[in-house]
Amino acid sequence: MRTPTRWFVCLAFATAIRCGSTNPAPSATAAPAAPLSAAELAKAYGLALQPAPADGVPIRVVDAASGKPVGNALVVSIDEYVFTYADVDYDDGETRTARSLLRREGSAWATSSDGVARIAVPTAPLSVFVWSGEKFGRTTVEVHDRAEHVVPIAPRSLLVEVVDRDGRPQAGVPIQMAKCSLEPESTGTTVGTTGADGRFAIPALELERGVHRSCGRRDLVMLGSLIVGRELRAADAPVLEPVKFVLPECGSVEVELQDAQGRPLRKDASPAFSVGLFVEGH
Repeated sequence: MRTPTRWFVCLAFATAIRCGSTNPAPSATAAPAAPLSAAELAKAYGLALQPAPADGVPIRVVDAASGKPVGNALVVSIDEYVFTYADVDYDDGETRTARSLLRREGSAWATSSDGVARIAVPTAPLSVFVWSGEKFGRTTVEVHDRAEHVVPIAPRSLLVEVVDRDGRPQAGVPIQMAKCSLEPESTGTTVGTTGADGRFAIPALELERGVHRSCGRRDLVMLGSLIVGRELRAADAPVLEPVKFVLPECGSVEVELQDAQGRPLRKDASPAFSVGLFVEGH
């Protein structure tokens, strides 16, 4: 049995410039839906299940809590370098995201009743992701690997909570993934916003997309815009400790943009420009 490689992932969290969002009552929690089958999960990611190759690398999926095999789990392999580092849009203009990369570059299989799936022999290092319901697991299959990989699965989303100084949840705050923990000031990719309860759960696949081998498997959670702050989380920790940010008191900034002749600039008329704001306090 080969132990999965330990990495870390970078993640960022950027607040909107306007602070002090409203605090509506949390909505009622819906009853959990029945887990999707491997075929249904594959379809949700734009994939189709493939027949098991006779000489493939065996991936055994087990429940992390009970150790029991998990049948009908989705197993997806993808070139690790492409999934981790590819940032340039596709030739047809589609953005490379975790889901688009999986759909266009990934290959999918389902585990049998004894929890085993065989994936194609790799020609380059592969990231192998496993899903069953809300549970997730991963491993890296190297070119020389032929031995069975045992992948335990468990809930692996990372909860981020944002509150004000009085502990009131802050809704509508953008949550971003930074690209690398060695570049904590780099621009992140927005993966969602906080809900009415001030929380957002970052899906495990988004955490994996933010991983770079050069940085290790750490998540860097940051407060962006006018507020600075950051937290690190190890992606492979037994339990992903939730991240909590407390927003300081702040106001809002209104920016008016004009061209050289003093005419207002409109985003719909000038989509190619961006605005940056740097504030230094003492």
